[in-house]
Amino acid sequence: MHEIVLLLMDQFILGDAAGAIQVFGTANEQRASHGQERAYTADFGALESASVTSSSGPVLSAACLPGRMDRPSHTLIVLSSAHSLDRPHLDARSRAVLEWIRTNAASFQRIASVGKTAFLLVHASRALTPLQQRMAVNAGSGVELALAMVQTDLGESAADWVARQLADAYGRRLLLRLRADPAGRPAPYSRLERLHRWMEDHLHEPLPVQRLARELAMTPRTFARHYQRVTGTTPARAVHRLRIERACVLIATCPGLSLKAIALQTGYASEEVMRRAFLRSLRISPTAYRQHLASTGE
Repeated sequence: MHEIVLLLMDQFILGDAAGAIQVFGTANEQRASHGQERAYTADFGALESASVTSSSGPVLSAACLPGRMDRPSHTLIVLSSAHSLDRPHLDARSRAVLEWIRTNAASFQRIASVGKTAFLLVHASRALTPLQQRMAVNAGSGVELALAMVQTDLGESAADWVARQLADAYGRRLLLRLRADPAGRPAPYSRLERLHRWMEDHLHEPLPVQRLARELAMTPRTFARHYQRVTGTTPARAVHRLRIERACVLIATCPGLSLKAIALQTGYASEEVMRRAFLRSLRISPTAYRQHLASTGE
């Protein structure tokens, strides 16, 4: 049994919370249809109130989480209001969440985030074990994150089944990005997921489209079209985002590592190249990002 705690921050995206719950519930239905016990329990949690307002207005009830967890749970998912990395901003409520994660990180086997603030808080906590750092993923939506967890926990066939059940609700394009075609044909997403894991292991190396195409035994032109059709973005943008996110993680979790070393580990030709990438994407320099994280410390 995987106990999931979904920590709702103020102005969370309602669709992320509902989508994640739907995925875990559908996975339980799949197991019930085979006479198996359910795999997930999922509950909403909050720090300051028993009700949390979403960005679109509706309010969700949530259990008030204790300052210190009295027993371990399997997974923590932190849900915040935005889906892309941006200029980091921590208000008083965000700082309270940061302190709570620092205090309770050891109570969870897996920690994940959806939204820019959640991503920042998880990694700024500096309380994660190496395994949690590896598993502390940041996803574009609650549905994508939960479905990736189902694949990890229960296997590709279970994730495919869940994706097919959600086809009508989330549409064919999103379904292709997640796992399978509505007609039941295997989608190429699992191959791309393996490619993404390979990319993460080789971020310190040049990753032009030609090299990525070779990993899938495709011509560069065919691969580029295939990748954009399935993921909705280009290979170059995907590499860029992986590099930025890895650099953010290293800056947050390795305060003793120089920015030059971080640049080389994440595939930038120099610290200056990384600085320009940060300014272009996050509108903040790596130095300012590190200083901001330091200001959230004890």
